[in-house]
Amino acid sequence: MIQVKIDPWLWKILCDPLSKSPLSLRDGELVSDYGRTYAISNNVPDLRVLTQHVGTTATEWHQGQQDYESWSLRAAQKYSEDYASQRRGVEEVYAAIPIHGRCLDVGGNDGRLRTFLQADQEYVVVDPFSGVLDEPRSDEFK
Repeated sequence: MIQVKIDPWLWKILCDPLSKSPLSLRDGELVSDYGRTYAISNNVPDLRVLTQHVGTTATEWHQGQQDYESWSLRAAQKYSEDYASQRRGVEEVYAAIPIHGRCLDVGGNDGRLRTFLQADQEYVVVDPFSGVLDEPRSDEFK
C-alpha cells in the first residue's frame, strides 16, 4: 500500500460533504459539527456519504461501487502495463492547456495527472474507488 501524504493546506479546507462545515480530527476520525464521523485509512479520509447508511439507496450505491471497482481493477491490470502510451496520448493537451494553481482532480484514479503539474503545485485527487492505491502500476509511475 502506498502511504499518502496530505498537505496541511488540504486538511484546512476539508469539509463535511453534507453540511459544508469544517471537520475536526478526533480519535483518528474526521468529525462534523453535527457529530457525523468519517474514517481515515492509511492517511486517506473517506468522505463517501452513502457508505455509512443502510436502505435502498445505499444498497444500490454499494452495488454500483462494487461493479465499478471490479471493472476498474480489470481495466487497471490491462492498462497499467502501458501507462507510457496513455501519457503520450494526452501530453499535447496538457502542453497546450497547462494547469495552473490549485488542482482538484475529481475521479482522477491514482493521481496520474500529477505528471503534468509543477512540483510545487497544490494538487488533490478524489476518487470513489477506495482501493485505487492498491491497483498495479507501471514502473514509470511507481
